Amino acid sequence: MILKDILVVRIKSKSGLAMINKTLFAIFLVLFVFFMFFTVTKSRVENKSEKLYFDQYEFTNKFLLSFLSNPNCLSIGSEINGEKHTTVQGVLDVRKLNKFDRDNEDMWCVENFDFLYSVNVLDTQNKKTWRLGILNPDPFWSERTIGVSLPGIVRYEDGTGHLAQIGMNAYFGEIAKFIGEIKRSCLLKRKNNFEFNTKYKIKYSSENNLLNIDTDNFYPYFSCHVNDFEIEKGTHPVFLSAKEENVSVLI
Repeated sequence: MILKDILVVRIKSKSGLAMINKTLFAIFLVLFVFFMFFTVTKSRVENKSEKLYFDQYEFTNKFLLSFLSNPNCLSIGSEINGEKHTTVQGVLDVRKLNKFDRDNEDMWCVENFDFLYSVNVLDTQNKKTWRLGILNPDPFWSERTIGVSLPGIVRYEDGTGHLAQIGMNAYFGEIAKFIGEIKRSCLLKRKNNFEFNTKYKIKYSSENNLLNIDTDNFYPYFSCHVNDFEIEKGTHPVFLSAKEENVSVLI
């Protein structure tokens, strides 16, 4: 009888151990699946972030090259006025530099939907500087700033040329994307809707073409008339209504 009881206990113990082993294995399997899912998801997010990082850097480099190749911006010559100067990339006309210097204005000569920017030019011989585009060198609303630079030449009115250093700061983030969407609606004359998350109050006045972002401001470039709008900080559904040469920002 005692032997029988011992055998029953051993059998129950083995069954219990088997049950425990199965339970532990099931828990391990769930944890393993969760770990693999987390690892794969994290890897995809990191790869996407890395791709975005390099894409933004490539956008900035390509834009700077286009900017320095366009005679309607700073380079010698002018497609608008029909001057016969051959455009040379990076050879800047001092008259254009003086004209746009410290205007705090988003320049019109090359359309850009991905970021806002400022351009700094330093004459390395006489140390004269020019700043074009957005005047604030470190805007608080920029979520990521990429700086690139290239050598160039400043050509003066007497024909002399000085070596120069040309630098560009590209400002990425929700504010830049928002402005880019308005530009796109202006250019393509089409409506659009999207979600906009802003940490700052934004106000635009069409009368003087002034955009205020909390305590900062600049003059954006829109290729059409944009009506006044005001957006409080927070997340908002935004609808862009495009009619002929007019865009309205509706919240």
